[in-house]
Amino acid sequence: MGTTVGSRQRAVGRLGSVVSAIRHAPRERPLPTAYGLPPTARGAAAGLTLVEVLVTLGLLATVMTLVYGSLWTTVDGLQRIEARTDREQAARVLLEMMERELRSALLTGDDNRLYFLGEDGVANDLPADKLTWIHAAHVKLHWQLPEAETAEVSYWLESDADGRPTLYRREDASRDGDPGSGGTVYPLSEMVLGLDFKYYGPRGWVDEWDSRLQGNSLPRVVQISLFLPPESHDPEVPPIEIRSLVDLPLAW
Repeated sequence: MGTTVGSRQRAVGRLGSVVSAIRHAPRERPLPTAYGLPPTARGAAAGLTLVEVLVTLGLLATVMTLVYGSLWTTVDGLQRIEARTDREQAARVLLEMMERELRSALLTGDDNRLYFLGEDGVANDLPADKLTWIHAAHVKLHWQLPEAETAEVSYWLESDADGRPTLYRREDASRDGDPGSGGTVYPLSEMVLGLDFKYYGPRGWVDEWDSRLQGNSLPRVVQISLFLPPESHDPEVPPIEIRSLVDLPLAW
């Protein structure tokens, strides 16, 4: 009887030792992965869900739309500025040509073949004037040509059958005394919508000038205005006006 009890006590003691050893034994930690997560979480971090993909695509589309809109606005603005600069530069060239020839205008009281005629006109609700005068800036290409050192020159605006205006220049070096006839006609520009001349004399600014009715005299100052197409296609937007003042040296 005593032997049996002792055997049981020894068995219980050995079982307690085993349980205690198991409790105090060091536990193995899971090996780290490339994502710093245990193997049990590796499957959850391996990819994106469908909702996450859709949200990412939506954000990317929004950003691309904003970038494209900003880029298109910038490019459109640059194109408008470039087109306006080209038009104004071409208009400046036309103005310089007229200024040079106006400054060389000739008029003397003893020669009825010299005149300065400014006619007022309107077309398509815009000024469409015509100016004819004798200038000394004519270039004689050959000494044997039957041309004078001076020439009659005219500038005017004329519309075609469709109402599209064109700026013309006429030069006649024969000096036949007939204003507005003869010579060679050159189309200069189709972008000018309006042409306006104003003349400053003893009575101030006037819209017309006829040297034969003005004591055979020249105006002191001529104002030239060119009207160019606006940037907008809105018919309510007025055209762009480029203006220049020209002093006539022989009028003083």
